[in-house]
Amino acid sequence: MGLKCFALAGVIVYLLHELLPNPISFWGWHLSLSLADHIGKSIASMGVASTKVAMNWTWFILLSIATWFAGDLLRFRAYLWQALWHGTWNIKVPVTGKLLADSPMDYLLFKAMHSRKAVMLSMSDRKVYVGYVAACAEPSQNGGAYQEVTLAP
Repeated sequence: MGLKCFALAGVIVYLLHELLPNPISFWGWHLSLSLADHIGKSIASMGVASTKVAMNWTWFILLSIATWFAGDLLRFRAYLWQALWHGTWNIKVPVTGKLLADSPMDYLLFKAMHSRKAVMLSMSDRKVYVGYVAACAEPSQNGGAYQEVTLAP
């Protein structure tokens, strides 16, 4: 993932450097969009490094910032893809439903919880519980699914 973010950042920074016009003039105002030149000149004017070394540091800085934003861009693209694939913006429900499809009881409780339908559970000791599912088995990062079921009467 990190290499993918770095490659995407390199492409973005290079395309922005090549495709954006350098000066923008608007009613007598002149704005330079060459961020690399501006940062390089600032580093060189501070006396930290020579102009050539300052330009190298400038590209390192721009690539670092762009790599950080590329991760957010890839995360948003993945979320958008999942939303289009499942047909809903709430992608937690279909993804968790697929994970719980192996256990019929967990899947039934999960579907009842998200469709807000009442369930009736009969235990082996002849106790009957009727209510709406408030919380049920959802997979966690550490281990398997939680085994507790919470019913609201």
